[in-house]
Amino acid sequence: MVTVIGFNEKNVSKLVETVLKESEIVIVKTKFFSGYKYFIDNKIKNSVLDEVFVKAANFDELNENIAEAVLRYEKEYGNICYVVPKYAVTDVSVKLLKKSSVEIKIISTESVFNDIAKESVVDTSYCVYSAYDLINKRNLSLNTDTVNVIYDIDDNFICSELKLKLFNAYDEECDVYVKRDDEIRVMKLYELDMQGNIESPFSVLIDKQDLLSKHRYNFNDLQEIMYKLRGENGCPWDREQTHESIKMNMIEEAYELVEAIEMDDSNKMREETGDVLLQAVFHSVIGEDMAEFNVNDVISELCEKLIFRHSHIFGIDKAENSEKALINWENNKKIEKGYNSLSDEVINIPKQFPALLRMNKIFKKLIKNNVELPNEREITILLKERLEKLVVNDDEKNLEENIGEILSLVCLFSSYKKVDCEKVLKERTENVIKNIAEKSGKF
Repeated sequence: MVTVIGFNEKNVSKLVETVLKESEIVIVKTKFFSGYKYFIDNKIKNSVLDEVFVKAANFDELNENIAEAVLRYEKEYGNICYVVPKYAVTDVSVKLLKKSSVEIKIISTESVFNDIAKESVVDTSYCVYSAYDLINKRNLSLNTDTVNVIYDIDDNFICSELKLKLFNAYDEECDVYVKRDDEIRVMKLYELDMQGNIESPFSVLIDKQDLLSKHRYNFNDLQEIMYKLRGENGCPWDREQTHESIKMNMIEEAYELVEAIEMDDSNKMREETGDVLLQAVFHSVIGEDMAEFNVNDVISELCEKLIFRHSHIFGIDKAENSEKALINWENNKKIEKGYNSLSDEVINIPKQFPALLRMNKIFKKLIKNNVELPNEREITILLKERLEKLVVNDDEKNLEENIGEILSLVCLFSSYKKVDCEKVLKERTENVIKNIAEKSGKF
């Protein structure tokens, strides 16, 4: 059995004293915390795991190595005591130990929130996080509408990394409450790692942020704004909108994003990506108002799709290159959509696509599935025949039919050559405009 003690030298109970004295061996996570002086002063024999810290390449590996070391001690000695600074329940290495088959007993001398809450800077619900967990998240999605408490800030590197992460959620000038060395101080977030050398763990609390006082917003804020705009006493225009009335907005915003990408303008890309996101959230809120679906349904379905279609990442399939990955994607898409034939795939290419884009996609699928089509040589002969018919035939119906066939043949030829018809025609259009402008002296 492993008895874990979340140790605070200022709150050592009789139970903790007894366990420390009677344990066959005491393992201390690290000697670099203020509580370790208690072990020296009371001559409690112990083994520290500091050499594990040196060998670990990252925090995940560190905690795994610590847990493995503790389990090795348990296997050798039987009943052991494992001491961690302050917070046993939330310590990552303790969480890993609890997943093992070994019996784990936890004795806490300090609660996570006591550092700050007992002096009551807030009186509300709160969320609690380990600094180690937060800095390992690529996407930090803290809910800034509630009070957030962060503990395990136990060295200068962690403190600096945490500050940079928090800049994604909070304005750098926002107030944070810091409990360190029996004193609560209020400082600006940007000052968090300017406190000098950190020798013992401390906690911080950040109060909830009012919507209109924020300088950094998150996805929850975007939803709340849309709820307010669509709600009672909201914006008259936003309240009137339906899926149908704003459907073209998505197309317009998507085109503007594509233009920003082609301009390689990152500022404009950021703005236009936001406008596309707005349309997605707008439809989600309308769907929620109509009891059809909400944004969580949208995100859940999207995540399920990404996991299912990336079976080479989340499943048993393999993909050594992007070509194989696309094959997996397409095969899984067929299963997901219930496609049983090539015609199912072709029919479901959206009719709302620009005509050339849609035709290009159809021909790509036909070529990929070895459907018999005119080859490149035959296409050039058919094109010549159709062009000759244009000259000799003035009938409007036949004229449209011939032009349609010519466009189709050009698109098929482009598909063989892996050329994007929509792209090249767009570029050609720009060249025509440029030539006209140059001739008129306006370019």
